[in-house]
Amino acid sequence: MRVLMPRNGLRVLFSVLCYAAAAALLLVQVRAYDWKLDDAYITFAYARNWVEGHGIVFNVGERVEGYTCFLWVVLCALGLWLGFPIEPWSTALGTTFGLGTLWACAGLTKEFLPAERRFLAPVAALLLAAWPPFAWWSASGMETTLFAFLVTSTLWSYVRTEGRGLLSPVLVALAAMTRPEGWLLAALLSLDALRLQGWRGARLGLTFAALFGPYFAWRVWYYGYLLPNTFYAKVGSTADQVARGVGYVKIFLLDWGTVLVVGAVASAVVLGVRRHAAVYAFLALYGAYVVAVGGDVFRFFRFWLPVVPTLVALASAATAVLFGRAQVLADRLAVAAVAGLALAWCAHSSAVDVQAHRRHRQAANGLNALRKSVCACLIERTRPQDKIAALGIGLLKYCTNRHVIDMLGLTDLHIARHAKVPMGKGLAGHEKYDSKYVLSLRPKYILVPELDPKRMSLPAQRDMWAQPEFLRLYRKDRCGYRRIDAE
Repeated sequence: MRVLMPRNGLRVLFSVLCYAAAAALLLVQVRAYDWKLDDAYITFAYARNWVEGHGIVFNVGERVEGYTCFLWVVLCALGLWLGFPIEPWSTALGTTFGLGTLWACAGLTKEFLPAERRFLAPVAALLLAAWPPFAWWSASGMETTLFAFLVTSTLWSYVRTEGRGLLSPVLVALAAMTRPEGWLLAALLSLDALRLQGWRGARLGLTFAALFGPYFAWRVWYYGYLLPNTFYAKVGSTADQVARGVGYVKIFLLDWGTVLVVGAVASAVVLGVRRHAAVYAFLALYGAYVVAVGGDVFRFFRFWLPVVPTLVALASAATAVLFGRAQVLADRLAVAAVAGLALAWCAHSSAVDVQAHRRHRQAANGLNALRKSVCACLIERTRPQDKIAALGIGLLKYCTNRHVIDMLGLTDLHIARHAKVPMGKGLAGHEKYDSKYVLSLRPKYILVPELDPKRMSLPAQRDMWAQPEFLRLYRKDRCGYRRIDAE
């Protein structure tokens, strides 16, 4: 006992220091970034309308599911109902779930490790916190870290209990209410529970259905469609879209992706695939899904972030197990050398990410400041019932509270579901348009940038400038392009 107690005390101290360092690293980065994505304000607008009694809608009177993060809308609405300003509230939420994801990542890592190596699990949390995109999306106002927390916690609970009990189905139901990709995890775990437990494993799927089913039924009744409107606005079924998704994979591999994927493959060899088949199957299925939908328009790996904690857990566990199995000094040095090279590559990638984040933070905050000045102008020159058409709609809607027409279709049923345009070659989520339809709605203002051959333009932008009606009826003022016969 006298021998074990000091060692156990040191291990506890090691764990505490790792968790503290990981939390501090995340908090410092979130404070440094301090930005909000324009799309976050779309969610904020839904939340505000709900709190004000108008329903979960973007424009009052229009039931369009222009979000894919119901649980995040609920949490944002809670903050507004309690009287908190939405921007710091969303930062607090994102950071809290970021911290929770660090804890869940370490917990999942612990399940992959043998008993004598489990004290090393918090190192995985420290590694995750050292990946700059994790803090970037924690500060963004988006639901990314909430979904990452729920996915990682679900896998942690499932691996620990093999799906027995209520925690796994409850967590995966919450994940499915946060992002549609959660449906994939729920289906996979339900099948795997049957594999492991026979018909007794059906309890996981039935519990999930009992929790998620009523919500899904309400969704379909309230909005009228099985899938969110954003799916129809963003996703096609072309080879070009898949090729764009493959490109999205390549960008991730040039960052931490290669190290994490190689580490996960090594863990399959070291830990065995069969025991954790559901984890590996989910990673493969999720990756295939991201490729199939064509990736994401935003930089810094938003779609990969929900599975990065699991990849970090697998890679960390594989390294610890391999080092423990090495019996001679040469083998241990070899494992340490490979791990050192991997960490050096990750450090280099992180340095590149930090510089890019600083530039994008400046650009994003500058753009939001410009949009707020336009908002002030529009509030002065429009009435509450006037319509405004725009390409970037989030902050515009939230700060003006006017009827905003989304020219890209995220919150517009017609453009998302009926605009027939080529998909896959342009920016993800920025390909659909129908300028004639937009003009038929007679918006008082249309906010569309002028075409500049030196800058990239969107199809919706080019199409609007090709419309004779727009050129004839709209004139530029300090707010945007105003209809000449508008009151």
